[in-house]
Amino acid sequence: LFEVMVMGYVCRHGQTEWNVSSITQGWKNSPLTDQGKENAKNLSIKLSKLNIKKIISSDIGRAVETANIINSKLMKDVSLSSEIREMTYGEYDGKPAEILIRENKDFKSFSYQFPGGESPRMFIERISKFIGSFEEKHGNEPFLIVTHIGAIKAMLIIAEKIKEEEFFTKKISHEDVGIIEIRDGKIVSFDFL
Repeated sequence: LFEVMVMGYVCRHGQTEWNVSSITQGWKNSPLTDQGKENAKNLSIKLSKLNIKKIISSDIGRAVETANIINSKLMKDVSLSSEIREMTYGEYDGKPAEILIRENKDFKSFSYQFPGGESPRMFIERISKFIGSFEEKHGNEPFLIVTHIGAIKAMLIIAEKIKEEEFFTKKISHEDVGIIEIRDGKIVSFDFL
């Protein structure tokens, strides 16, 4: 058992072209806009004041791009993880959000699995697994996780900070920073700075 709590920070990637045009990203990628690069720079300033020892980023381009901009200030090791990718909407990744909503009437049901993709429940399970093995994989030094809005909301649900139905409505900006504590494979606290 891990007696020590591991503490770190969580942020979302900067704004992307598809964020602006309301296209569902999922596992597909869209590059950061100029504003998105600015988001990452602002995050790097905020985060450089904290005692971060390592960066764990989603392996999807927009998160990697954000992590690299942040790391130009932090100068830490960056490791990539497919476990903290955004939820995949399967064949709706890369399609306009309005089409996804129109063609998937039950999309707000937690057990609704997108064709070729995940359901929110499967996705939260994946994020749970990442948290569950976090200490053995990443040790107990202060960390930064660079990920996606869905993964942050999944963590908030796991931490019992938001209800399941808020998964679809909770807003998290491109410059919000969460502070998270993990112990024995569980999130023991999650708040925003």
